[in-house]
Amino acid sequence: MEAGYYAFQDYAISKWHRHIEVLISLWRHGLFNVIQADDQDRLHGALTRFVERYGRNMTKAQEKVERDNNEEAIKIRQRATEACAPFTHFPFAALLQQVWYHISIHEHQPIKERSKISLEDLAASLAKTRETTTDLHDACPPGHEKRDTLTKFYGERLHKCERVTCDLFFDGFDTGTHLKKHIKRHDRPFECPVVTCHQAHWSFVNQKDRDKHIATFHPDLSDQPSQFNQLNRRPMSEAFKHRCDFDGCDRVFTRRVNLAAHKLNHYGERPHVCMTCGRAFTRANDRARHDRAKHVRRA
Repeated sequence: MEAGYYAFQDYAISKWHRHIEVLISLWRHGLFNVIQADDQDRLHGALTRFVERYGRNMTKAQEKVERDNNEEAIKIRQRATEACAPFTHFPFAALLQQVWYHISIHEHQPIKERSKISLEDLAASLAKTRETTTDLHDACPPGHEKRDTLTKFYGERLHKCERVTCDLFFDGFDTGTHLKKHIKRHDRPFECPVVTCHQAHWSFVNQKDRDKHIATFHPDLSDQPSQFNQLNRRPMSEAFKHRCDFDGCDRVFTRRVNLAAHKLNHYGERPHVCMTCGRAFTRANDRARHDRAKHVRRA
């Protein structure tokens, strides 16, 4: 733990599936069409070890979805098969399709399910290492060498949200009390019905607040008048016209530049690097916000 072995665990657990998505998407878009023999062997080996280790988790998650909505699961499997069709002549094709089907199943779930780590063994591992890191950190007084070492690798805010779609999955809080207050925002009973809504991972305290949100941001779904009718704005369906064309992604944006920044996530590119700690971001304003929160504030 003190050697920083788990320093990239948050990223690895929350983004592992994006690497598979990038492989399939780049091939589909014709950005590369050759995989060297050595790379084939490495990919085959990695997929084999992954399926051996997490195959039971994948099967369990998939069977639940197939029981609840078998018709939709069949459609998702068909799309996964089509997406992996260009790889049929590679020795890893069947393993890739198995993993991609699991990813596709998870990505088509409601926001609360998508916010969970899709593999329960990975979720358990994350919970254990986070608990251990926090206990070791909090047991040491400020200025202690061990505490400084843990801060160097894992940061100061070790009480983190368990939902991978939440920004606080990475940054966290100084205390467990603050984290508990944060989690209550996720656990409110009234949810936005639009899964692509930027506030979908938050819920509302009561029906009135949710209806107000729907009237404001999704007026086509509301019986109430829009809160901004006087501005004569375009309908939301017209405003959100820039749609991501990556397989399994249903995100839409009002501006082309936001879509371009979003696609960087699919490619795994983070060109905007914090000059203080080295953390990288897809958008410059995300880096600026990080700098204000993590560095400027403590200066």
